[in-house]
Amino acid sequence: MDSELIPLFPTPLYCATLDFELDEDFNQYIKQLEYVRYPDDTGDVSVNKNILLEPEFAELKEEIDKHMNNFYYDYLRSCQGQPVNTGSWINLHKPGDASPKHVHCNSCYSGVFYLKVPQDSGGIKFSMDKETGSHSTTTSYSLPVSHNALNCNHFIKGVSDNLLLLFPSHLVHSTEENKSDQDRISLAFNYYIEGELGDETGRVNIKVINS
Repeated sequence: MDSELIPLFPTPLYCATLDFELDEDFNQYIKQLEYVRYPDDTGDVSVNKNILLEPEFAELKEEIDKHMNNFYYDYLRSCQGQPVNTGSWINLHKPGDASPKHVHCNSCYSGVFYLKVPQDSGGIKFSMDKETGSHSTTTSYSLPVSHNALNCNHFIKGVSDNLLLLFPSHLVHSTEENKSDQDRISLAFNYYIEGELGDETGRVNIKVINS
């Protein structure tokens, strides 16, 4: 049968493995940071919400910036503006912790870099926003023979040390429960697009202020 299937409006998930070594000095630095518990008791988060601006993270930030530019300019084919980091923090998930579904507000693109991923500490789950998207034009949803990118309403990405993920900030995501006996440590961050955007029908010039 001669046919064609066009996957309209796909959601990009950028994946890369960085050449980064979590040595003992850096590991101790991460442990000595000041943390607070999330209000919903789902994990610990660093008090410093601009952790990538610290000198200890300079080389890592440079690598993440390179990949963000690759994602924005080469894959998304953008020709205006510049991705600028607007926030970054360490998430520390102890055994039994799991992040609930959420999005990142006041941001264009978000990401996570995995610093320490013990075995059985869980992956990251991306979900379709049921209020804005559906794979069916009716109120019913038939079960598929097997799930793929065209019929699933969520996707679980297995994670490992040094894995970098970048995605649109509106993409709903959560984490699986940490079922290991060790902490899972990750770096989360946001980027906004700075500069002159638009055309003659509507042009803006956005300046990011990152304190």
